[in-house]
Amino acid sequence: MRSIKVKRWVHTLSVVVLGLAAQVAQADRAYISNGATHTVSVIEVSNNSLVATIPVGRNPGGLATNPAGTRVYVPNSSEYSVSVIDTNTNTVIANVAVAGNPSFVVVNQTGTRAYVTSDTGNTVSTINTSTNTVISTLSIGAGSLNVPYNLAINPAGTRLYVTLRNGAAVSVIDTNNDQLTPVKTVAVGNDPSGITVNPAGTLVYVANKGSGTISMIDTTTNNNVGNVVTGYVCANPDSPPNTICVLKPVYTISGSVNGLVLHPTNGTIYLTNPYAGTVMGFPSYGLAPAGGYVGWLAINSTGTRLYTTSYNDSMVSVIDTATMSRIAVLTSANANINYPRGVTVIHR
Repeated sequence: MRSIKVKRWVHTLSVVVLGLAAQVAQADRAYISNGATHTVSVIEVSNNSLVATIPVGRNPGGLATNPAGTRVYVPNSSEYSVSVIDTNTNTVIANVAVAGNPSFVVVNQTGTRAYVTSDTGNTVSTINTSTNTVISTLSIGAGSLNVPYNLAINPAGTRLYVTLRNGAAVSVIDTNNDQLTPVKTVAVGNDPSGITVNPAGTLVYVANKGSGTISMIDTTTNNNVGNVVTGYVCANPDSPPNTICVLKPVYTISGSVNGLVLHPTNGTIYLTNPYAGTVMGFPSYGLAPAGGYVGWLAINSTGTRLYTTSYNDSMVSVIDTATMSRIAVLTSANANINYPRGVTVIHR
């Protein structure tokens, strides 16, 4: 009888441990690149606690995760490389050499390819994530104008959309057969920066830093179907061009927008204003303080939290999207944050 009780107790304990492991596996974590210390801070989203600090290459920038949440790709702009982080161990498992200073990375929906821009090499490169090697490179832009900067990919993984910094355009690139083929250059606002594709893959949203507008690109025609003035609210971000904006003033953001992210379910667009130090959400009419020179932002899997980088203040603000209020600040003291340059959130 004693042995039976012991077996039952062990079985119960095993179930409890497995249950806890499953809960941990489903946790959201934020990965934040630190330009000054050449590290990535890993933050538990549930309580904003520091999980790990990972050494990477010099001047890490606009990092990205694969959809499974098992890998984070970190462009190291001063080392011409991309560090690959295994999120199970929070260690670097590979460093991929790329051309020029890498700026941003995006990963396709299957997690099989990562794409990285280089603003000094004027290139976009494809990384095979199974071998962690570059398998194709495309030269775009010229000199200091139309420099490839940020990028987004459609859900099907067949099109890349690359902002051309110091210009006023987005390059549309075909990714089929691992050959990066230019399709069209689309005129947008001045100095396009943040960029994302809606879940349906029908519209691309572009934050134009120099114009203080959002451009929308129809992915069927690859035409700019309208620029949204950020001093007004859109009734529906996916509306046709003639019904985009209603005459309802919202928070004007001093003529500049930078980072841009979509809520995972309700279509709200969140934007950073680098010079006013704020984050704006519409059509939910929210405005939240986020520090000096707010650059980039990421949202958790349920859309309840935003993480925004403030390079000048060397901190990351955590924003409750329901109230558009700052509920926590991550600094060097509590999260090893040192001049953050990028942020992504994984869900495992």
